[in-house]
Amino acid sequence: MSFLTTHSLSAAFLGYRSGRLLEILSDQGDIYLKNAGLSFPARANLTILLIDERENFSIADITNELKQPHQLVAQRVTLLIERGLVKKLADPQDGRRNILKLTKKGKKEVAILRDCLAGAISAFEKLFDDMGVDLNAVMEKAIAAFLEVPIEDRVNIACTETRIVNAKR
Repeated sequence: MSFLTTHSLSAAFLGYRSGRLLEILSDQGDIYLKNAGLSFPARANLTILLIDERENFSIADITNELKQPHQLVAQRVTLLIERGLVKKLADPQDGRRNILKLTKKGKKEVAILRDCLAGAISAFEKLFDDMGVDLNAVMEKAIAAFLEVPIEDRVNIACTETRIVNAKR
């Protein structure tokens, strides 16, 4: 038992649990990818896949696609460039813009990554079967629900409903 699981307000710490799950998955994913021969961290997976799959994609395009802060995406792209996996090229249609392309090394690593991700899918499917819940589906539903009705609004609605129920007693 931990402070989190025994605390009377434990049910409110969804964000903490989500962050902890992310940390565990990232740390274990880093080990998995390193053992497979990849030179980049798990948190850069989507970034390198987007660069591979999209034509003339920039840091701003990745930021918009992944809904992540520009600085975070720029850091990941810089890491991929430093590892020799990605290169920046001037956009032939807009000289103010740089597009990202995989290097030969990057293409080799993306091929390995795809195999790793296929293995991860199999492992996650088995985990979800064991748990009796498709965690990806549940998380997508939660994300959509919080985007539709933010936490503050949900708290206000819940508190109002509780006051109404208490007033009827």
